[in-house]
Amino acid sequence: MQYNQKTRLANCVLLVDRGSKAAEVRRELEALCEHIKQLGGYAGVEFCFLEVATPSLEEKLKSCVEKYAHVFVFPYFLHKGLKFWTTVNFVKSFGQEGIHVIEEALGVHEKLIEVVLDRAREAISGETKDWSVLLIGHGSSFEAEKNDLNEIAIMLKEKASFKRVHACFLELCEPTIRQALLQLTNERRILIIPYFLHHGMHMQLDLPRELSDLPNAEVRFAKHLGVDKRIAQVVVEKVEAFRRKLNIE
Repeated sequence: MQYNQKTRLANCVLLVDRGSKAAEVRRELEALCEHIKQLGGYAGVEFCFLEVATPSLEEKLKSCVEKYAHVFVFPYFLHKGLKFWTTVNFVKSFGQEGIHVIEEALGVHEKLIEVVLDRAREAISGETKDWSVLLIGHGSSFEAEKNDLNEIAIMLKEKASFKRVHACFLELCEPTIRQALLQLTNERRILIIPYFLHHGMHMQLDLPRELSDLPNAEVRFAKHLGVDKRIAQVVVEKVEAFRRKLNIE
């Protein structure tokens, strides 16, 4: 179908994921888009990838601007790191009327904390106060991610009364996973929480390698964030705040 000014649909949300060849990542994004569409009532919710996989960001921008009057681009990242800003700057340079980039990552949000706590409770037995937590983020040269993860660690400790919560990073900054594990040498129960959106290559390959030498303790692994309606609610909340700011119907 050929679209013109009169036939274009109203509003679309375009999620920009970092990119992965893992089939599970695509399935998670498809499910998340459906949640967002139901919650926000948008004419369309689509996704693309910044790198590694297709459809690319450029491809989706070109196709969406033909179909929709307004395209709200949401960089689907936990923090405002390098890939987040690469996405924002690319969309800004695209220079097409009707395309709006939301300069917000998922960030630190109560609903995300709820999801993390649910993943934690699914993984352990007994009281949370008996468990020490290793909260693992991706890592970035940008301070925003480090600050966010440290804040999340504090919130988890306060809300669930874990014995201890240590934030650490897979790469690019410290403390590293191995440095954090040294702080848990004498703990009896350790819960490892990967603060990742998807079960991609980092979850499948990198984390198992870094966690190959664990302390002599009872160790449990929580699931990644994955698909959850509360994550969709955070996206819709940020998109709607941006839309109202621009006074777009």
